[in-house]
Amino acid sequence: MGLMSFRIFWRFFRKAAILAVCAGLVLFGGATAQENDFRRALGVISDKFHQKFPYLQGEVVAVKGADIFLSVGKTDRAIKGNRLTVFRKGAPFRHPVTGVVLGTLEEEIGLAEIVEVREKFSIARMTKISSGKNRTPRVKDKVRLSSAKIRIAVLPFLNQTKEPLSTEIVTREFSRLLLSKGRFGIYDVDRLQVWLLESGIAVDQLLKGKNAAKLKSQIRRDFVIQNTIRDVRGKKVMTSRLFSLKEGRELFSAVAIAGDLPFEQLAPKEQALRRKGDRRPQSAPNQSFIVTQSEFSSASRFARSFVFSDLEVRGIAIADVNKDGKNEVVVIGTHQVIVYQLSGSRIRELARFDEGVGNDFRWLDVGDMNGNGLPEIYVTNYRGDSLFSMVLEMQGNKFVKLASNQNIFFRLLRARSSNAKVKLSDKDAFILLGQYAGFDSPLDGPVYRFRWSSRNKLIRSAEYALPQDVEILGFALWDLDGDGTPEVVEIGNDDLLRVYSRRGEVRFTSASRYGAPLHVFETELSGRGVEVDNPVLRISTRLLVVDTDNDGVSELLTVANEYSGSRLVPGLGISTGLIVSLVWDGSGLSEIWRSKKLDGGVSDFAFGDADNDGVNDLIVVSVGSGRFFSGKRTTIFLYRLAG
Repeated sequence: MGLMSFRIFWRFFRKAAILAVCAGLVLFGGATAQENDFRRALGVISDKFHQKFPYLQGEVVAVKGADIFLSVGKTDRAIKGNRLTVFRKGAPFRHPVTGVVLGTLEEEIGLAEIVEVREKFSIARMTKISSGKNRTPRVKDKVRLSSAKIRIAVLPFLNQTKEPLSTEIVTREFSRLLLSKGRFGIYDVDRLQVWLLESGIAVDQLLKGKNAAKLKSQIRRDFVIQNTIRDVRGKKVMTSRLFSLKEGRELFSAVAIAGDLPFEQLAPKEQALRRKGDRRPQSAPNQSFIVTQSEFSSASRFARSFVFSDLEVRGIAIADVNKDGKNEVVVIGTHQVIVYQLSGSRIRELARFDEGVGNDFRWLDVGDMNGNGLPEIYVTNYRGDSLFSMVLEMQGNKFVKLASNQNIFFRLLRARSSNAKVKLSDKDAFILLGQYAGFDSPLDGPVYRFRWSSRNKLIRSAEYALPQDVEILGFALWDLDGDGTPEVVEIGNDDLLRVYSRRGEVRFTSASRYGAPLHVFETELSGRGVEVDNPVLRISTRLLVVDTDNDGVSELLTVANEYSGSRLVPGLGISTGLIVSLVWDGSGLSEIWRSKKLDGGVSDFAFGDADNDGVNDLIVVSVGSGRFFSGKRTTIFLYRLAG
């Protein structure tokens, strides 16, 4: 067996083993934990619509008075209310030249609706008879519910509660669920929203009078789903009604109960931005770097920059990796780990590790998770599309590999906050997480916790419960409510910030976009379908939860890069980037400050006392590279967040 064949076999075997194990586990959260999840409620409604329109094909097996007995039953997913076309096969028709049979003529008898479902058959009654002779159903006539996509428009949810709910988020999620199984073709949500704005028709008036005809002319579909959210004894009831514009009547409805729904993001009020009672957020500590309005101070005496013309820095961290009592700055290049010492306006290289050409370093974290007093350096490394991650430790001036060739994407996340009074060790403050490479996607399967054994061996621990579809990259943990259970903050592939409860409920979705990763890697994996392009690995930007101004209130630091073209055409790369600080105001995330824009975009950043002057700094990496080309010019900016 060749090396490549063995790797493919091994990756397939490992994935199959993981799936087999996961099949025996209780799904995250369980029904009880998810009972108030609006996504689950929408999933219930979506399932009911899919059940209403299954792929059905059978024949008439008996006719008794008005009752028609059909060969489809519960085992075929037939349900009461299914409306099927009844037709009779006629003579075959042939190609006029070759004489080859091309198909069979069909004679439509009419429409039948299932009124009763048994295990292996069902009973239906005709609701429409086609014009013409011999149009009564008889044995051996065929019935079917077309397998073609059912074209539907999803109308915006109408909020009938007194709460400022984000109906846009709910509408888009419902449309996504309906699209997910390929049964429905959904009219473009954005195009419908624009038409509603231009026409001036209110959502609750769309199906009344001439508005229904105008809607049908716009969407060129017969079916629409009308949606409402209302309060019933403190519960949010979501109702979706399938409406036929042609017949002018409701055909089907489905309901589900949801608890917490996403709120509309409003402009933050002054009171909402107050922190710790009546204290307002402190003004930006360093006006050479931070801005609270739309322009920046021209002062720059606190900013220091270090330019590297032959190094593309992809990750950065601040830690005392050699235990000399001083912090060092650790960076990764494409295949190097370099440790620097900062002093004033000078930067000095202390040590370097080079894994060699052919390796591709993509993520860096540093922390003492084995508790031996020396922080480990966690490097996520690729060779082609395969993961060969490693863990290094700096012993003296040399690097020692504690683990190598790991098929795992590692991340260190802060789970508990330190403060001036209580200093936590890395082992107590952070958790070590990892996710395995997928067979047909860059990452796949659950995110796991990892720990070090008493013999200093890296071993996998339990699965770490996260909201659905959250992968190892692009999220942070933040205890917003102070209840000891951290929420999950994530930047999605759409560059929107979301806050999830640990049960998976979306508590907040930003209106502004953040993230926009500088590094996006093409793969040669097959994707999840024969017509799917090879997936890409987006190295989502870092999120840090820190207290930059020492007021006892944590902030979220993240990156906001700007595309050279647009986020819909990311191939042009990133033009500029900056750092944003946000706080939780009780109902959502509000921006406190934005940094100065940096050309080329932000690759990574870190927070800590980088130059050992007793004051925390923000150290930011800017690399002038795009998606399809990569410049090696790197600038590291050091901003003192005080004074």
